[in-house]
Amino acid sequence: MISKFRGKLIKFFYFLLGFVILIFSWLWFVDLFLENDDVYVSAPQNTKWVEVGKNKIAYQHFMADTGKNVALIGGTTAWSGVWKNTIEDLEGKYNIYAIDLPPFGFSIVDEEYKYNLANQADLINGFLKKLNIQDVVFVAHSYGAGPSMEAVLRNQDNYRKFIIIDGAIHVDRESKQPIGFVKSFFSIPTFRYLISSVALHLPGFMEASLKYLVYDNSKVDDFWVGIYNQPLSVENQSQKIAKWFYDFVFENGTGLSSEGGNYKDLVIPVVIIWGKEDTFTPLEQGLYLQKIIPQNNLIILDKVGHIPMIDDREGFTKVLKQNLE
Repeated sequence: MISKFRGKLIKFFYFLLGFVILIFSWLWFVDLFLENDDVYVSAPQNTKWVEVGKNKIAYQHFMADTGKNVALIGGTTAWSGVWKNTIEDLEGKYNIYAIDLPPFGFSIVDEEYKYNLANQADLINGFLKKLNIQDVVFVAHSYGAGPSMEAVLRNQDNYRKFIIIDGAIHVDRESKQPIGFVKSFFSIPTFRYLISSVALHLPGFMEASLKYLVYDNSKVDDFWVGIYNQPLSVENQSQKIAKWFYDFVFENGTGLSSEGGNYKDLVIPVVIIWGKEDTFTPLEQGLYLQKIIPQNNLIILDKVGHIPMIDDREGFTKVLKQNLE
């Protein structure tokens, strides 16, 4: 009996050892082959960086002598490059700043940086202040709309108008504490790095994710998959995104943008653009924002999901142009 138990224990030990070796072999492979590009070399040629505190914010600037400043921020895994088509449609008419909100894209963040509402908002306002960008129309999509709304509420003097696109803004929602053991697992850097790196580098993951988010799957082609995948080869990208995920899910905290009562203080006009078929941030969320924001205009796009820029480039650009003035 003791001999059999000892045999099973040895087998379990070898299984556990093999599993650990497999994990660290995968992470070694990611570091050595999948995420080994220097950020300054792999970023698009037009990319610039500006220091905000201990962080360097990557952005692309498209100059126009119109005096009309427009800033663009994307959502989860999105970066300045996802606005490529939109920028082409607007270029020459607006002074455009397309920003890589950390951890996405080619921005460089301090290892101790915490991705909470307050810090992200400070980065956005710090970016505008450092470059002396004023009277700006701010356009934010999905996750990017949350920190952007926080930034707007903290310093409205920077902004002339705020345009929200299918915004993932957590306002007036009951705070649900995550299951203890789940948080404990994700608090282990190696574990969350493993999950993040497997998901981000799994063949077909990005394509499947984009198809889930849009209404018309046929619009998700190699161009869009390539754009979203482009920054994933940068050094430590999975680690940064894993840290962001932990902070966002478990320690994001609350801010001015978390409480609907604070929206009555918005003095700038707000435009809310929403895909009618959005299942990720359903239209109900846009309708609630319409209810609590004083000066707003809600525009609903038919046959459009969570990413209007992919689902309907022409229709989205038309609406955006109409509301940038």
